[in-house]
Amino acid sequence: MEKNILILHPNPNFSFNNSNWFIYKITNKYHDDQIILINENNNLKKINSEKYILSFKGKNLGQYKVIEKEINCYYLKKI
Repeated sequence: MEKNILILHPNPNFSFNNSNWFIYKITNKYHDDQIILINENNNLKKINSEKYILSFKGKNLGQYKVIEKEINCYYLKKI
């Protein structure tokens, strides 16, 4: 079964705050170790070249590795 990837965006008016809008089965569960962070530079704190701490809306979401980065959008995997 394919899983959704949670999409986070700091803009409260961003209406696509999850990946349900671009997949076929909206009943799928979410990956618990992957996040897409869109239009963001402030919530990732670099620990070293491999590790970042992700905070979002005041909540610490843990340590992540950047799998892919395009300008200020990130595909992250929890470590």
